[in-house]
Amino acid sequence: MVKQYKLISIKGLKDSQSEFELKLTLLPNPKELIQDGMESYLLNTESYITFHNVDSPNLFYKDLNEYLDNISSFQITEKSYKKEKVNYNDDISLSLPPLLDSPFEDMYNLIIKENTIVIYSNYEKGLFYGLQTLIQILKNNYLSLSEKNELKNSKADYLAVPKLIIRDTSDFMIRGIAQDISRGQVFTTDNAKRVLHILSHYKMNFYCIYIEDMFSHPKYPEIGKGRGALTKEEIKNIDDFAKERFIEFVPIFESLGHVDNILTHEKYESLGEYPGSQCFNTQNKDLYPFLENQISELSKSFSAKYFHVGCDESFDLGKYRSKESVSKIGKSQLYLQFYENLYQIVTKFGNENIIIYDDIIVNDEKILKSLRKDYILMQWDYVPRKKYPKIKKIINAGYKVIISPSMLNWQRHFPDFINSSKNVYSMVREAFIFRDKGCLGFLNSTWGDFRYYSFRENEILGAIYGGALAWNFQDFDDYNFLKNYGFLFYGIERTDLDRFSNLIISLSSSVALYYHFSILLPSFFYMYLFKHPFPSINYKSSFKKYKKFGSIVNSSFKEFNQLKDKIKFERNNFNYIGFSCELARLLCLKIEISGTITHKLRNKVISDTEIDEIIQKLKYVRQEFISTKKKYEELWLSAAKRPCLEVNLNLFDFVIECYDKKINELQQGIFFQTPYLPSEWIWVHEKYCPPVPRYFRKIIHLNKPVKQAVIEVLASTFMNIYINGDKVGNVSSRFSLSILPIVKRVKLLDISKQLHVGRNQIAIEAYNFEGYMGAINLYGQILYDDGTLDEILTDKTWFCYAGAIKEGKNWFALDFNDSNWKKVKSYGISPKLNGDLFKSDILKGKKTITQDYFGMQTFFFNAIKTFLGYFLGRLYKIFGKLLLTIIKWIVNFIIRRIKPYD
Repeated sequence: MVKQYKLISIKGLKDSQSEFELKLTLLPNPKELIQDGMESYLLNTESYITFHNVDSPNLFYKDLNEYLDNISSFQITEKSYKKEKVNYNDDISLSLPPLLDSPFEDMYNLIIKENTIVIYSNYEKGLFYGLQTLIQILKNNYLSLSEKNELKNSKADYLAVPKLIIRDTSDFMIRGIAQDISRGQVFTTDNAKRVLHILSHYKMNFYCIYIEDMFSHPKYPEIGKGRGALTKEEIKNIDDFAKERFIEFVPIFESLGHVDNILTHEKYESLGEYPGSQCFNTQNKDLYPFLENQISELSKSFSAKYFHVGCDESFDLGKYRSKESVSKIGKSQLYLQFYENLYQIVTKFGNENIIIYDDIIVNDEKILKSLRKDYILMQWDYVPRKKYPKIKKIINAGYKVIISPSMLNWQRHFPDFINSSKNVYSMVREAFIFRDKGCLGFLNSTWGDFRYYSFRENEILGAIYGGALAWNFQDFDDYNFLKNYGFLFYGIERTDLDRFSNLIISLSSSVALYYHFSILLPSFFYMYLFKHPFPSINYKSSFKKYKKFGSIVNSSFKEFNQLKDKIKFERNNFNYIGFSCELARLLCLKIEISGTITHKLRNKVISDTEIDEIIQKLKYVRQEFISTKKKYEELWLSAAKRPCLEVNLNLFDFVIECYDKKINELQQGIFFQTPYLPSEWIWVHEKYCPPVPRYFRKIIHLNKPVKQAVIEVLASTFMNIYINGDKVGNVSSRFSLSILPIVKRVKLLDISKQLHVGRNQIAIEAYNFEGYMGAINLYGQILYDDGTLDEILTDKTWFCYAGAIKEGKNWFALDFNDSNWKKVKSYGISPKLNGDLFKSDILKGKKTITQDYFGMQTFFFNAIKTFLGYFLGRLYKIFGKLLLTIIKWIVNFIIRRIKPYD
């Protein structure tokens, strides 16, 4: 018996009196397309649809009619919608060419002939993809009619389709994106469905979401609280929609590194390698029940048989709490034990395909050789290269692999499409060679490092580029992709496609102007945008190319304005491109005005008229920030939940407040006041920082009763604070890509009850767990009963002790004898060491805002040390101290060159 295809037929098409002259634009390109001359037919009000052997006809009927409703004055009516399963040989007289050979379920054929459209496949998924191709063919004709002004009220009375045969299937089993939702923007349910709809239309079948603390687990209510964490109900809602559109909705649950959004909660700190760590301590027995509980509930919420365990960049493993285990069995074995335990947990809950990031594994020969081969390695590399040898290395080691380039979206006003497309293209080209040898497919990654400033809507471009490439690599039209994208996604007429292409290329090219050394180093756009506009009387922005940047952005904005009224589809999405231009123009305005005014104020002899002109300019820029903030908020909320938005709006408020203060100063005749926090970064006198406690004390004398007292504390990396013998709190401050550690690395502590008239003592126990430039910073304000103010701050008058203190010695007590303690070493006030720290009204609860690159020197130090450890192996241990000296020199050189603290 011949197997019956799943088949859709649309009949009742009329003969067209005109030839179909249009060359079809399709994304992705089908494997085979034979257009038979210029003959065509008209889809019209009399056309009807029939389904044969189709399990879910409602999906196909709804999808087609929803699209027809947007562009035409007709639909395929309900009365002609035949649901019964009949033998299509009784209904279709056309001969049906065989499907292409494929190991996947996405092959389909689409035939348009003899006044009939036929789509068929062995699988519903293939049938679905064939329908999406038909929809794009209809869109082609609709846009052609629009260009000829043959539409009535933007609707078509008929739609022409050419006589053709399409046979199609994909190159890879997996095609999709991996999107970060943990560092700021968390999609709404409706927006997630919108993304899924777009992905499926362009024939992608995987949507992975990166979860750190973004799962609302009933047993751990603190995790993700107030951050927009996804509930099980939300996940199920999205998951059902994804399944309906043949997409695997997959969690990427960080199970080892990048877990500082969880560990920043004091309740879970003990699970970490050390206080403030970004990595779990694998030797903590409490970790495994925690992971099991999380993975169990996630597995119930997501229906996919794929589970991604993360495990990338676990830099902190072995530094403190598991250090003894490393010395006994070695770091490689520690990893292997953890990976095996993790595998057993994940598979316990029915997950059949376990994905893990490759970076730790591929760089350690022992792990690569010994790790169970059931793991699927996700090989990520975000740099454009000619070759990606790690793909072959992983496959030769016996693993299956998924490649993951990147959209290069994070920390940029617009994704770097130029470099990203090179990265994606080259990586897919390499993967294509190994598609039959273990390369399963492609996931294009997006990230929201620090605070996810940039908008996710601008990532759709990169998603469709990668999806089209991974479907049909050999026939991919790279040169014309942007034009094809502009035509299909936005409905831009062909005469304007060059303009659209120029808009994307110019906006993307502007990104490179604020790169330093490498495209992977954090870029500084938002640091420049949200930096204090008048930090010092001699300030000059380190963004030296801002005028060239501004010229390119202004050109892009003109292109945008000339196109915005010509957009037929996705108008709201197109506005995000315009906002990228506006944001960049605001930065250029800010730098230009700040530089001009600072230069004038240095002269000190300025007329009242010039002062008034300066104030008017400041008011103008201030108003631009207010307007931009409002638009930023609107665009955020149109696609994402509100939580975490306030963190970014606070940065707009900070800049607006800076302009308010400057205007107020000038009105009082003050040209410049330093805005920096007056407290100094201090530490003990040592070259290297072992992870052992360091002690600090300061005696202060108060002569009158205290009404209110608040201190603001930061540390590199952790400290406990005592006032007159009472512990009042602790803080951990370090470089992090995650949002909660950034927000929490400055802490305000109310010490009003601890202070009294007379002699008082501040004592601090501090740790540096990262081995590089330990430091603490404390600033306090005291409001006395009589209304006067005083300050407390770390400076060179503090005392420190670097030795061990015997248990039972109350070194934090007021009467402790510290006569053998030494004066501290001071690094000076900010921006030295960790970037800008500007004085805030802490008595009113306002915290200092740190820059994203706080602790970057330490990050570079450990990154270089890790790289050299992999590269040099045993030689690293032999030349350890010499290499540390060299690394410090390299770090200082990099910091001087890239100027992360401006």
